[in-house]
Amino acid sequence: YRLFHLTGAIPRQMEWHYHTFHKIVMFLSEGASYGIEGRSYPLESGDLVLVRSGCIHRPEVTPGTPYERLILYISPEFLRRRSTPGCDLETCFRLAQDEFRFVVRPAGRSREFTRVLLELEKACEEADFGQELLSDALFFQFLIVVSRGMTSRSLAYAPSGAGDEK
Repeated sequence: YRLFHLTGAIPRQMEWHYHTFHKIVMFLSEGASYGIEGRSYPLESGDLVLVRSGCIHRPEVTPGTPYERLILYISPEFLRRRSTPGCDLETCFRLAQDEFRFVVRPAGRSREFTRVLLELEKACEEADFGQELLSDALFFQFLIVVSRGMTSRSLAYAPSGAGDEK
């Protein structure tokens, strides 16, 4: 996995694309949407966008508008290797894809999720004792809490707006 904290504006509208890895975007700005699998989801600050490997997607931000986000790129193979029989670490991505619940709206818990991701960002940048284990622990904590919230349905989801069946 790799974590990026990006704050710059997008210079032009991005094209639809997909990746061979999973992606989670924590949106930290206002006034954007995210297109996934032909549907558009208006975003609020703190929303989590879950994009499974192979899903067609794109951010929908007016070019030049400030766009702050934390992005995790995650290897599906890494998750499979680290999963256990009682803990499939790809659960949140499978649920997002199967149930078209791509945008999680943590509402009152967004600070908790933001805190863990910012701690992960700090841990990834450190070259201190136990850096790799601490980073992995924070990463797995984040994935497990998101998956628990999705399986228990204790997290809300953003409804999609416009759609394009193509």
